Formats: sequence, structure tokens, C-alpha cells
Amino acid sequence: MREGWKEVTIGDLGQVVTGKTPSTKEKKYFDGKYQFISPKDLGDDSRYINNTLTTITELAIEKFKNQVLPKNSIFFTSLSYGFGKMGIAKDICLTNQQIHSIVANPEVSDFNFVYYLLRYNTSLIRSHDAGIVTPIVPKSIFCKIKINLPPLNTQRKIASILSAYDDLIENNLKRIKLLEEQAQLTYEEWFVRFKFPGHETTKFDEETGLPEGWEKVKLNQIADFQNGYAFYTKGYSENGYTIIDLGNVSEYGDLNITGKEKFISEELYNELPKFHLNKYDIVIAMTDVTSALRILAKSAIIDKDNTYALNQRVGMLRPNTELFDYAFLYALLSDPRFIGRMKAMSKGAVQFYFNTKDIVNYETFLPSKDVIENFTKIYKPILELRMKLKDQNQHLKEARDILLPRLMSGMIDVDKLDVGSLTYEVNDSLGMVAEENKIYSK
Repeated sequence: MREGWKEVTIGDLGQVVTGKTPSTKEKKYFDGKYQFISPKDLGDDSRYINNTLTTITELAIEKFKNQVLPKNSIFFTSLSYGFGKMGIAKDICLTNQQIHSIVANPEVSDFNFVYYLLRYNTSLIRSHDAGIVTPIVPKSIFCKIKINLPPLNTQRKIASILSAYDDLIENNLKRIKLLEEQAQLTYEEWFVRFKFPGHETTKFDEETGLPEGWEKVKLNQIADFQNGYAFYTKGYSENGYTIIDLGNVSEYGDLNITGKEKFISEELYNELPKFHLNKYDIVIAMTDVTSALRILAKSAIIDKDNTYALNQRVGMLRPNTELFDYAFLYALLSDPRFIGRMKAMSKGAVQFYFNTKDIVNYETFLPSKDVIENFTKIYKPILELRMKLKDQNQHLKEARDILLPRLMSGMIDVDKLDVGSLTYEVNDSLGMVAEENKIYSK
């Protein structure tokens, strides 16, 4: 342990608060201006929580004043499927009972540092699991877990370095959100309101209600569909080709590589060529285990060739016409009308799903060639920039995650660093981040 560092318990960092859920029978407690945080609102890599599925009122804040959390409290999910999911409070809020929160004592700990400290020690915390089936670390045990704590000034320097990466990631996420809104507005303007260039002089077919030259089609007439394979029946490998499953399709319509993927061997991959995924193939989540249906019918674009294999419960679509490429197909699959239709057709009680028949028989329309070409000229650059920003974020996360254990263990001495002079700029090629990745991988 470095000089000045000391062994403390999590309870020494500040006040530890376990949340509580207001009775859903009491409507007066819900639909207010305050956030109610549950594991469903936290991601594997979330920091500040901007939106929650549930909000609560001033009455709930008064009723549960002993569980109310101030701004900058740190959340740690210590129970259930979401074990280890974390976040930081943006304002006054309440959490459910699956979350332990730390209100950092500013004389002992920096709240930003505590966030990264818990993230670094997630495996240690989980090793104190007292559950039999469901993972759980009770508050009494959570508070007594021992960790190494540097002096406050060192804490702030470490947090500042790691926050620089997360600040860039969050800035990119804001840009991505704006691009998504721009893309969706463009699609709606052209294909919902039919306000595409030249619409003023376009004639509409009285029978179909579509512009002349457009036709009604089923999805399987314009795209090939492939269901995934149950690779678990063949066994996984320690490395090899990455299996794309439900966890890799985000609720935002992105490919989400988490670092927790399973792999199959080259031999098995070569035995099953129809489950290979090519760059620009589109995968779609056909099952969702959450009642909120956050990923059901959401799509993602494959970013590499010769890397991935398609798992069960995920479908793949590939354009089978020369009239358009992946960009128009992705726009069609991102249309809220398509997503809403698939959700409406979903079956099941615990697991919600739609089947192959539901998707291939989905009725849509095929615009004229010139309209598709003009739309693609506008939409595709938006999509490509969005994908580039996602790729940048992936590199930033990798660089940050390499630094995290080295900073938290004291391997890298930050005491002599002028953190204020450290800048992390991302250019189009991500040269700096890529270079840092090489350096810290050594």
C-alpha cells in the first residue's frame, strides 16, 4: 500500500442508506418531480442518472425522509440481477431497497472517487454475497467491507483523470442523441408525412394511398431474415468468435459490446456459416425479459466482418435488393410504427417475444428508387457519424478501464501530476486514445 493510503471500511466513507419503495397503492406518492431510482434505471456503465422510469412527489420525499438522498450520492445495486449497477444522483431522490447508497463525507472522501472506488471493487463486494439463488449483500455486510483509501487530494486527482474520460463519453452520448433525433425527424418528414423533396408535384395512388412509383411490400420481400442459433448446446470457448445475443442490442438501437460476451471456437464457427454476421447486417432483439420492453424490437448495426455469430432470440436482417443498403433498412426498423407493431404482437408472460412470422410478414412500403437514393444521401452520413461516435466511446471506455485498476491500486503515482494540465481530446481517428490504450496495455 502506498504511503498515506489506509485501510477503511465502506461505512467509513460516509452515510450508507438503503432505499425503500413507496406503496404503489398510494397514488399521491407518484408522478412528481423527483427521481425514484431502481436497478432498471442504471446501466452497466452509467454515471449521472438523467431519467427514471418512475418519479415521486414531495409527499413521498417527506414520508421517506430517512431514505432521501442528496445530490452526488453514489448508488450501488446490491441485490438481484442488476448487481453492481451504479450511478450518481443529479439531485434529491429516492431509491428502491435493492440499492445501497453512499452519501460521501467530504472530510473523508470525494464523491466522484467513491463512485470509481466502488466500481473497481465490485468483484470484492460480490464476494460477500449472502444470497443462495439471488445475489445479495446486506447493508450490515456492505458497510464492513474493507477497501484501501488514499488521501483526499489523491482521491480528487484520480477522480479527475477518470472523469475526463467519462465527460468525453457523455458529451459524445449527447451528440449521438441529437443525431438520433435528426435522423428520426428526417425519416418522419419523408415517409410518415410524405414531405420529401418534390412531393408538391407527386401524384398519389388512390388505391394504396402511396405516391406513384411506391409499392406495398412485406419485409421478407426486401430483406433476408435469419434466426439465431442456440450455441450453448455446442459449448463455449475461452476466446474466438464473439456471440451476439440480447445483451448486445441496446435500448437506443446500438451494438453494445460489454466485455462480458461469450465465444465459440473457429471450428464451430466454420461449421455454421449461416449464422455468421457481416458488417452492416442488422440484428434485432426478438425477446425481452423486462416488463418495460426496453430492447424488444430494437435493432443494431454490425460493425465488423468475420467477428460475430448470431445467437438465439436475436434475428438478423440483410437487404436483398439493389435498391437500397443497410441505411434505409435500419431507418425502417427504427421507425416507432414498426417497433410498436412488434411489441403489440409480442407474446409471453415472464418473457415477451415475437416470432419469425411476425417480422417477415410485417407490411411496409418500398419508395421509388430516386426517393430512396436522395434520402440515403441525407440519412447515411448521420448514421455513419453516430457509429463513429459510438466507436470513439468504446475506445474511451477501454482506455479508462485499463487506467482504473492501476490508479485505484496505487500502481500509477498521481501525487506529482498536475491534473489540471491533463487534457483528453478526441479527433476523428482517436489517435490519442488509441495511443494511450497501447501504452497502458503494456
